[in-house]
Amino acid sequence: KKTIIFLHAMHCSKKIWCDIPHTVSNSTVRRVYTYDARIHVETTLADESVFSFSFNVDDL
Repeated sequence: KKTIIFLHAMHCSKKIWCDIPHTVSNSTVRRVYTYDARIHVETTLADESVFSFSFNVDDL
């Protein structure tokens, strides 16, 4: 089965998903990940100028 990845919108974090990934994983029997994009809550960078959509694509 394919993996499911939950992404968040701009100005949010992976915490917006709460228990949804766990519920989806249990009901679909799939591996589920939540991803915190660059310069968001659980990631830290000294220089925010390294943010771009292409960087996020590469990170993911």
